[in-house]
Amino acid sequence: MQHKTYILRLTLCLLLMQTCLQAAADAVLDARIDSVLKTIKSYPPDEREEVWKQLFNMALATGEMYRQQRCLDDWIADAHRHGNYESEGIARRYKIVNYFNNAHYDSVYAIVPGAIEFFKGHDLNRRAYEVWHLMGNAYRLQGKYSTAMNEMQKMHADASAAKDSYGQALAFFDMGNIYNALGLSEKACEMFGQSANLLKGVKDANSTILELYAYYSEALASAKRYDELEKVTEDWKKYIDERRKKSEDETDDLRYILANYYVTRAQALLGKGQLDEADEALDEAERRLADDHGSYEWAFLLSSRAQVAMERGQYERALELNTERMRLFEQMDDRPSLLATKLQRAEILMGTGLYKESAEEYKAAYEQNDSLNTSAFRAQLNEMNAIFQIEELNRKSAEVKNHYMMIVGGVVLLTFLFYSILRYRTRKKLQRKNAELKRNNEELMIANERAKESSLAKTVFVRNVSHEIRTPLNILSGFTEVLAEQGPYMSEEERKEVARQIEDNTERITELVNKILELADTSASTVIERKDTVTVSQLVKDLTNVSGILKKTAPANADSKVRFIVETDEVADVKLTTNSVYVVRALRQLLENGLKFTKEGHVKLRVEKQDFLLAFIVEDTGIGISPEDAERIFGEFVQLNEHTDGTGIGLVVARSIARRLGGEVMLDPSYTEGARFVMTLPV
Repeated sequence: MQHKTYILRLTLCLLLMQTCLQAAADAVLDARIDSVLKTIKSYPPDEREEVWKQLFNMALATGEMYRQQRCLDDWIADAHRHGNYESEGIARRYKIVNYFNNAHYDSVYAIVPGAIEFFKGHDLNRRAYEVWHLMGNAYRLQGKYSTAMNEMQKMHADASAAKDSYGQALAFFDMGNIYNALGLSEKACEMFGQSANLLKGVKDANSTILELYAYYSEALASAKRYDELEKVTEDWKKYIDERRKKSEDETDDLRYILANYYVTRAQALLGKGQLDEADEALDEAERRLADDHGSYEWAFLLSSRAQVAMERGQYERALELNTERMRLFEQMDDRPSLLATKLQRAEILMGTGLYKESAEEYKAAYEQNDSLNTSAFRAQLNEMNAIFQIEELNRKSAEVKNHYMMIVGGVVLLTFLFYSILRYRTRKKLQRKNAELKRNNEELMIANERAKESSLAKTVFVRNVSHEIRTPLNILSGFTEVLAEQGPYMSEEERKEVARQIEDNTERITELVNKILELADTSASTVIERKDTVTVSQLVKDLTNVSGILKKTAPANADSKVRFIVETDEVADVKLTTNSVYVVRALRQLLENGLKFTKEGHVKLRVEKQDFLLAFIVEDTGIGISPEDAERIFGEFVQLNEHTDGTGIGLVVARSIARRLGGEVMLDPSYTEGARFVMTLPV
């Protein structure tokens, strides 16, 4: 017992030391960032780009998204101020890539159109097509295939009109990915082939070619075109060798490229029945992925390993590999890859004689494949027939569907024929899989709870909106009856009170409708035009007038125990170019949020200058927000306390407006006396 206590104490001490060391390292890094920020103005404009890159890399090391985006916003503002549009373009692209890599796809959709317009306006067409390419990938990764294909049609038309081979190649690249995600491997191969041919004639496109070949090879393997796959991998190896000549060591990106190459090479060898050679290629891939078992490359390696195991009759080993691959893709929420994994699993189960289980997997795969091919997407494919000559696409889709139906029917028939023979064997195997089934059930329960949470949020929203509308309507109805019945006999003071109540509740309904309309406006992907040049003092004046907060707080409101404090003296005359109406609208949401949850104390608006940004800081002494809810509160219809008045949409509106103005709204988790929201805008 004493031995266990000693080990526990030692473990706690080690954890505490690790925490202290990490905090110290973070403090040192923060100090370095602040030091560079203070000295950056001393550098000539043409030398600042490298300094900004170093600063951004340091911000990346902190792992804090807010700091990274703030660094990029400062860089963009600084480069724009000095007319260095090439440097500004690099920072804009970094910002979009950072949102994309962190799966903030809504932010990608919001800022890419404005970025494309900027790049086109400054003769940076290649950058324009690169961020357009990222937006198409974001739509595809979210399963929005119709929207993704529509964007790539526009991009291809734009690049064709400009006679830009690079833009056309990226459009074909993305179309190939979309077709591949839908299981249309033949069409994907055609698109990838056209992209490769175009990229070979484009200067400095080797990195894009290396990325393309990974997807091209996967499509050829899915289509079982092994002779072509072998030729493509040989061509791919030439580009890899050229890349390796420039670097003595295998960098991380080159390591993943080589892993992809060897997995694809194994697919070609496997297709030709050369199992030993395929194993050797997979060993080379595994050596490069030894410390990364959570990547796409590892998932594709598992698929090839499972295929080799099946070819050798090692079905239990194949099933283990397939199970691990399925777990990875479920964590990634990659539906197209899950479809391919389910089909492989059905094939393995059939090989082991588990025909019933195989039939269920085939059925699940068929239903998932059918759900991916929505009617809206079919309509867009029909429109593309004249451009890309794919009149037989619907016929091929129907053939695939019939093929799956025949497989399902045949497997079900075999299931009934062999069920009695295999029952004992199946029972034994089910016992071994019991632990795995339990784990899967737990994961299903978690997913079910998330779905219930989403449904509850919407239900609460509808209930709250109904309550928010019904309450003032009842009051208006009641006072209308009072006026109709007792109007002639009421005193002047009573009439004024009734008039005030009617005015207040009419305004309450109007504000609710406006807020709902503002929520609908948050789905807009366009950037808000910044056409006003105003001072901070003018914005604050407009805000207090529109919000009416001075009337709602002490001392003007004798019933209120909340004071409204404004601190803008140091920046009162600072000017910023923005859209004042939208800025006031966003700040009003933050003030109303603070006032709603503060019973006594103060709601404070403080404005600070932070390098190339203005920070509007709204803090209160209310109930506060826990760190784990710091991002959740920005979700639509989210209310931490469903018994509190409101609809849960104010913060969503505020953040959407700020982002469309080139800024951000974040919760400051370091403030513990209530809640503090920070809205930053470019000067």
